[in-house]
Amino acid sequence: MLPSAFPFGESAPLTGGTYVVSVHNLLAVLVPSATDSFWTDPRIKREYASLAKILSTPIPTDAPDSVRQGRQAARLRYLGLRYSRLLEQLRHRQPDERIGYSLFVYRLSDQEVEALLQPPTP
Repeated sequence: MLPSAFPFGESAPLTGGTYVVSVHNLLAVLVPSATDSFWTDPRIKREYASLAKILSTPIPTDAPDSVRQGRQAARLRYLGLRYSRLLEQLRHRQPDERIGYSLFVYRLSDQEVEALLQPPTP
């Protein structure tokens, strides 16, 4: 599941596979963080890169609960940004198929997903 205005359940990991995306999500009707203007904001670019760096380092085993809670909050924010980034990037890509008028199908490899999730260039 990709980001949605409706909580349908646990979000799926962003790996290679088949993605079926509503045009409403691609147009950022209900997910404002999937817009181009959101991702051109320098603060968002810095936050995305900073969160990636923070989460790439392990938490010390003796870290206090406050550090663990902060890491969990950072992880949730980063995951949300990654899903939004993927939607924003897919908007600029031709779908592999269409289902009716409102669903676009993308078949992506692991490498394509990682490339789409890269932080925007400054």
